[in-house]
Parts: sequence; C-alpha cells; structure tokens
Amino acid sequence: MFIRNLISIIKAYRFLFIKIFVYEIFYILIGFKGNNINLKKDNRLTDNIPCPYYFLKKIELFLKNKNFKFLIDLGCGSGRSIYFFNKKLKMDFVGIEYFKENYLKSKKIFENYQNIKIINDDFMSFDFLKFNCDCYFINDPLRNLEEYNKLILKIIEKNEQSNKVVYFILINIGKDKHKIFNKYRLLENLTINDRGYSIYSSEEKK
Repeated sequence: MFIRNLISIIKAYRFLFIKIFVYEIFYILIGFKGNNINLKKDNRLTDNIPCPYYFLKKIELFLKNKNFKFLIDLGCGSGRSIYFFNKKLKMDFVGIEYFKENYLKSKKIFENYQNIKIINDDFMSFDFLKFNCDCYFINDPLRNLEEYNKLILKIIEKNEQSNKVVYFILINIGKDKHKIFNKYRLLENLTINDRGYSIYSSEEKK
C-alpha cells in the first residue's frame, strides 16, 4: 500500500516531488504531523489526502501577509493543516470533518486549544456558515461537481449578503472545479496534474 501510494504521488506531482519530499521530512523531523492517506472508498466524499507541507508553507506566507483572523477547514481530516497553521499564525480555526475516526483524532489533538473548534458534521448542512470566516481551506472534499458547486455557491451567497470579501484556498482540485471561480480574482496558483493549490478572492476581477 505504501509503495503504491508513493508511486501515485510521484506521478501526480512530477517535478515538484523532490521539494515536497524534502519539506515532508523536515517538518516531520521537527515534530509536525505525518502524512496519513486514508482511502475511504466513499461514493460521495473524497479520500483523505493531506496537503503537503511544501504547499502549507507557501500558503502560510499568504495568510500572514493578509493578517486573517479566522479560517475554516472543510474536511479537516485528522487536523494536519490546522496544526501547522496554528503553530505559525495567531488565528481562530474551525475544522469540519465528516468521518468519525478522523474527527476523534483531530478533536483529541486540539481539545486544550481555545482558538480551535473541531466539528463532526456534513458540511453540506451549511451550519459552518454561522461563523464569520475570512478564509475557506478546501482540500477537494466532494467527488460530485454539482454538489461541490452547490457548496461554493452557498458560501459566496452568504458572504455577498454581508458584503464581506472572503478567500478560498483550494488544494488538489481539478480544472472542472475551478470554473465556478471564473469571475473572481486568482491571487496565487501552483498546480500540475490537478495537484497543487490555488487561492481566490471573492472580489470580482478588475
């Protein structure tokens, strides 16, 4: 299983693989969370494939420059991304995780953190919209394009009502799922073979 996962990662990231591998080793050696891939075989939700530390480091620099106060991780898994950002930035975090096993792992890690809330819920319930969030971290949680677009449109609709500019950080999301952001500003992009990250602002293009 490990060899098969490694080969698929090398094929996906191609020339980025060496950088990704070096960053993974470095951060794990200094005490950050490892990279556990959970293949759920769920018809609706995608497998849990954590965001590489190489991407997280680049995203951290973006977040720091924007001075955000609140980030929601939709499909937070066992909390790897939130753990990383919380070590680097002074922010509040909410993680939404559907799978109970991952939720319990994440909940245990952050049980003593006042600025982090982990919720076991289906984010298509949209209960997370009650939070006044600056940024949505989305690691391709939904297989179905129609359901994914519904999720994004609901977030945009809610924030347009409050006239609030929000940011979307997309991780490992295919081109077809980027089309919904066509009228918004693309601030950063690093992708190859549907792997990588993109950052959009809900401000319309100038």
